[in-house]
Amino acid sequence: MHSHHENTLRVATLMLACKLFDVDLHAATVVSNLDQAEVGGIAVTDGVRIAMQFTVGSQTGPWRLDRVELRISASFATARDFSVELRSDAAGMVGEHVSSFSGPDPILLSVSNYTFIPVSEFVLLPGSSYWLSVTSSTSSSDGLNIGYGWSATNTFAQSGSTDWAISDGFAYSSDTGLSWTFEHQEPCLFAIQATAIPEPDCIEAVAVGTFMLFLRRNRCLSGSSRELNQRTQRNRG
Repeated sequence: MHSHHENTLRVATLMLACKLFDVDLHAATVVSNLDQAEVGGIAVTDGVRIAMQFTVGSQTGPWRLDRVELRISASFATARDFSVELRSDAAGMVGEHVSSFSGPDPILLSVSNYTFIPVSEFVLLPGSSYWLSVTSSTSSSDGLNIGYGWSATNTFAQSGSTDWAISDGFAYSSDTGLSWTFEHQEPCLFAIQATAIPEPDCIEAVAVGTFMLFLRRNRCLSGSSRELNQRTQRNRG
């Protein structure tokens, strides 16, 4: 079993090889429930964290995490400092922080999909589960100011690649993530976009093919050069 650091280095090497040998890679939406009807939102305030679990398909990968898209509402002018992080899975519950995202603060009095990008390259391993966790520094001391809301649905329907899955509820923490409670209801709305990294054997085959074309091209150029030299010598004679 490779460590996460080893897998990150491995994928970085594979990505470089793909670029060198022009292997076509593109991000795809691998799992999403954004097309489901919204029925409200889960409040996101200071000290409160909401997390949604997703599981990576086991048949392909590893995957480079490219971006996540969340449907978020901003209800009050004091809403600020919305943040998204990726956490590991600890026996089916929210684990430790593994990556952060950069992205905008949602716009006041709107409900929209917002895109967040990992601040550094992160590798999603086949068959593994992770949690998207959100929070903000918005105060809720008056009992009314909920600041942000992560939109939710009352259906467990989802779409995406084979074996990828979204949990059928959300996890809730009121102590900045020290302890968590799972609520089996109203999954929050989000989508994951990722790029499948080819296996080394695939890249090796492309590299060999590229090298053979290079040798063939060089032989053709060499033959043409010899023929040109011979013609030049005959003309001089």
